[in-house]
Amino acid sequence: MPVKIEPILKACLANAERLIESAKAIRSVPGCNHIAFNLAVLALEEIGKSILLFQESLEIKHLRQNGEEAKRPREWIDDHERKLFWAIWLGNDSLDWRTIGESMEAASHLHFQRLAVLYFDPTQPSAQAEIEDAYLGSCLQLAEARLGMEKTKKY
Repeated sequence: MPVKIEPILKACLANAERLIESAKAIRSVPGCNHIAFNLAVLALEEIGKSILLFQESLEIKHLRQNGEEAKRPREWIDDHERKLFWAIWLGNDSLDWRTIGESMEAASHLHFQRLAVLYFDPTQPSAQAEIEDAYLGSCLQLAEARLGMEKTKKY
């Protein structure tokens, strides 16, 4: 792996750590669970981004799809669900290909739930309040666990 990628990966993980710490701090403010939730999900995205960037650094020959070269990992960097997928799926103990669909569904759910509570929606006035303490705690635990796993990797 090129030496230049390691500082980039560490920067992604450091940002994820700051997002998690910020989420924990904001969590204590009444009525702000939805903001802490957004920060926790963003932390997972930063973790997923670091995985995509690592994949890119491997310089694996990319397969062709429909006669065209497939997208390289860095070309997915703005795909929120894809970053969440990698953060979630690589956190599985087994990495069984049969869990890919489940992880994709979880990533999609987190992404759309985040969008639903990011801004106040007058058609769903209680959406932000639906991020309860226990659920937020689970999201933060997931983000912390995945960050810990990524930080232990040696390149």
